Order: sequence, then structure tokens, then C-alpha cells
Amino acid sequence: MRLMAASLRVGRRRNRATLSLGRWLVCTIVVILAASAAALLTRQRTPLAAALALSGLALVLMLLWRFSLPGRATKVLLGLGAGDEEDRPRVRRIWRRGPVWHVAWRMPVGVTVSALQHHREAIEQALDVSADFWYEHGLVHMRAGTRPLPKQVDFHRFYERNGK
Repeated sequence: MRLMAASLRVGRRRNRATLSLGRWLVCTIVVILAASAAALLTRQRTPLAAALALSGLALVLMLLWRFSLPGRATKVLLGLGAGDEEDRPRVRRIWRRGPVWHVAWRMPVGVTVSALQHHREAIEQALDVSADFWYEHGLVHMRAGTRPLPKQVDFHRFYERNGK
């Protein structure tokens, strides 16, 4: 996949370290140490309990993002060279309707929809989805279907109202 990065974005590419569990752990330890010091100084457990609760919430949110389709899609785009340390795709809108996700990014300069369409098959295989990309109002949109299509659909059932 690294060989394809040159055609996705014009300009030089730098390695970018994403937020990892190790970095989260270091930040959590620092927060807990600061809260422990505050708890010792004030002789109350409230700062420590609040720090533990916030650290747990941050971990849950980070894991939910990492394993959600928008988080994985952003990681795949970064792997294909759609960003670097300064400029990276920024998620601006996310919504889901049934098995179809819709994600809109503000892309860095040089990342085009035609380049994404060129790498569409690699993106689809990495995410295990069927994807479509387009540009609208300054954002690059991706519609991703996560369920397999049925093998057969009857003509009369396809045109029934309400899909019944």
C-alpha cells in the first residue's frame, strides 16, 4: 500500500504517529498522579475519583472511535498517503442509516476525489465495504455500505412500496 501513496497526494510525505493506547496510558498516568497530589493536599478522594472516571471515559471513547467505520476509514486514508503530521483528513460529518455509513472529511490540499476513486478498490478491501466518493461544498463524502447485497431480488418485490 505504501507504493500507492505518491499518487494520492502531491507533495512530500512524513510519517505520522497516530494516537495510540500507549500515549493514552501515559496521559492517564500523568492525570492520575496530578489528581492524587490534589487529593493528598485537599485530603479528599473527589479529585482522584473524577480523574479515574474521566480517564475511563476517554479510553472508551477512543476505542469506540478506533473500531468504528469512520475511524478505520480515516486510518486507511492516512495509510494511502492522504495526509501527514500537519495536514490530515478531518472528519466533519458522520451519520448512519441502517447498514449505510456516510462520512464527510475536509481533505488537505492535493487530495482529490479522482485519486480516491483510483484507490477505491484498496479502500473497499481494507474496510470490507462498498464505497462511493464525491466532492460537495468543500467536503469529500464517502458513502459506505456494510452489508452484502442479496443474491437475487424479485422484480415485483423491488418495486413494492415500503419494501414489504
